[in-house]
Amino acid sequence: MNFDAFVAANPLVRFSIYTHLQSPRVIELGSSIKARLDFILAEQGKADISEGDAYGDIWLWTLGAYEVVRTMADPKWEGAWSPEKYREIVEYKRFLSDMRVPFAKQELRSGKAVSAENSIAGVDHENRTYFFEIEGKVFDVREQIDSFEWPTRRCCSRPSRQ
Repeated sequence: MNFDAFVAANPLVRFSIYTHLQSPRVIELGSSIKARLDFILAEQGKADISEGDAYGDIWLWTLGAYEVVRTMADPKWEGAWSPEKYREIVEYKRFLSDMRVPFAKQELRSGKAVSAENSIAGVDHENRTYFFEIEGKVFDVREQIDSFEWPTRRCCSRPSRQ
């Protein structure tokens, strides 16, 4: 594969080689979480954690996904994106931070200590996912994992960082 083909297949490399290397690790971790949830929630009404639970990896995924997007949203790199893409990245960072802050700091974005926000608030056996509820906002783990791909895979509309 020549360099132009590589960049076309991996547009995030135009922004940062480091972010390009980190993003697939977050995606791979998300895939392993989904596979584990498929096993855990395979049988209606049961949660089989005999081979481990996904909670610790969900915590780690949340931190990694946020850090990748936080870097992309840093105002010093705004010129690396089209104005529309930059707004999307910043909005996505804000969305992720609602879940990241309780997981990383054991507090809400307001600074108030967490109560049950880091606890699994529900499960969906049909879609094989966990839910967390943070300040009245429900986070679907599988949906969160799937949503990470859009800003990192289809990200760059300018040729390089400026």
